[in-house]
Amino acid sequence: MAFASTVARLPQRIHATLTRLDQGLVSVRLPEVEKSIRRLDGSTRRTTSAVIFAALLIGGIALRVSGDDLGNLLLVVSAVPLVHALGLFRFKN
Repeated sequence: MAFASTVARLPQRIHATLTRLDQGLVSVRLPEVEKSIRRLDGSTRRTTSAVIFAALLIGGIALRVSGDDLGNLLLVVSAVPLVHALGLFRFKN
């Protein structure tokens, strides 16, 4: 009897589910995927900081060798992306 009742309600349930899908009311949460994406996002940000650090460092060295005072500034400023790239002062969520 319960099986027949379930089978009888099945078309209505399928219709309701498809309606919710069509309206965008269904969401799927995958904690493992979200954690991986957060980790990948952090790695990408630190890699970007490392590239910026390298550009500022090389530019600072080149300007310092040529005698320009801007080289000193670039060398000092390059410490900011270096700190971020190394992950210092990072807070866990």
